[in-house]
Amino acid sequence: MLLQLLWLQVLMQLAASGMVVSLRDLLRKEASLHNHATSERRSRRRLVEEPMVVPCGSDGCQVDLTTGVAQWVGAAALLRKPSWAQVHHGSWIGSPHPARQLVVASVSFEVAEPACASFDLSFAIDGRVLSAELNGRPLQVPPHGYRQTTEDAGSEGLVAQRGQAAFALGTNSLVLSVARGAGDIGLYVSGAVQLLCPLDEALISMHPTSGPAAGATPVILTSTVHIYTENWIRCRVSGSVVDALVIDASTMRCVTPPLRHRLRGWAHFEIVTPLQGTVAVGAQYLGHSLSSTFYYHGELTIFNVAPASGPTQGGTFVALHGRFDHLGTLRCRFEIDMIIQVVPRVIDAFHIECTSPPRASPGESMVRVTGNGIQYSHPGATFTTTILSPSWHSSRPNSRVKAAQRSPCASTGSGPNSRPPTAFVNLAACSQLQAWRLTMCLRASHPRITPTLWLSRSQ
Repeated sequence: MLLQLLWLQVLMQLAASGMVVSLRDLLRKEASLHNHATSERRSRRRLVEEPMVVPCGSDGCQVDLTTGVAQWVGAAALLRKPSWAQVHHGSWIGSPHPARQLVVASVSFEVAEPACASFDLSFAIDGRVLSAELNGRPLQVPPHGYRQTTEDAGSEGLVAQRGQAAFALGTNSLVLSVARGAGDIGLYVSGAVQLLCPLDEALISMHPTSGPAAGATPVILTSTVHIYTENWIRCRVSGSVVDALVIDASTMRCVTPPLRHRLRGWAHFEIVTPLQGTVAVGAQYLGHSLSSTFYYHGELTIFNVAPASGPTQGGTFVALHGRFDHLGTLRCRFEIDMIIQVVPRVIDAFHIECTSPPRASPGESMVRVTGNGIQYSHPGATFTTTILSPSWHSSRPNSRVKAAQRSPCASTGSGPNSRPPTAFVNLAACSQLQAWRLTMCLRASHPRITPTLWLSRSQ
């Protein structure tokens, strides 16, 4: 009753001073403050209970695990005691409560390339390390103290070496279990996880491996190790440097610059990075780098083709005269209903021979040549396909070849069992003659008479 009278008196005083306050507004404000405080408590609890994944930083794709910098779970930040090791980065963590005899502190981080990850962490601990584990596997704990870090003492820290299958793809966890010593439990860890391999250990392939001396060839480079893509990446080709376009963590594209001072020739191709060093495109063999090179060829040109036409069935040997530069990757392209590339027979640097592909209907097609499947000769040459008409000759001096609608061979014998003395030759394997049937008339009574060959349409 007394509280109600006091509350009413406060309202009357506020009303007298011109400040009219709604009781509903006061209650609403109180509820809002209560909800905000509750949300903050839940947020702090979430940070403690759920390990925060440390992202890859901008300092060379390292994850800083220093206590007081990275989110360690299970131990709070502590003020440095005068007897503890002096720290210049991060802070000590632990527990000042006398009743607490054990602290289990952990930190989590992401690894995209486990084979390349490693760390060597310096530490100092006021207490005794019962265990140190990386992803559930024990780490060797060297002798330690609390007055100086292992690095200052010149001793080894917590080490996880590359290539030992200690790291996993995705989230990794480092856990330290520390028992109370003479005083408070305190631990300080400093260092970072190295997440990338140096490029001099990479196998880097490129496609294509050749292009015109005028440049402008888009070359795709693929690395067997991840490349840190937050900084600039460049390609160095025959002394010229061009920017690389990053496609993903292990793939990039560079456009070749023009070849200087030469019409053609080989050029070294390198990837240049600020953090992972410079590497020549190629492979590693027995610890040695086998650099592969890019070939700049001269301008590919077609002067003329012969013959300039052939049947729609294809199979015509087309001789091309031009400049072809002895390229082993040279291809002929017939631009017909669908673009078809064929491997030519190289005669010399100026003459090649390509076999025409089949085509559904007669017409003209453009013939071009390429050394990389991306850039083609311009202009090309025209090749015309036509429907095959029979016009044949025999390589046998005294033989005769004729076109007929039906077999003209005379019948032998009489009655229903009579048959013309004929022999049929299968021409299905010959693409130019597959629609024709060859009939040879044989005369058993005159074996020395030259047989007659008849060519007729297959039914």
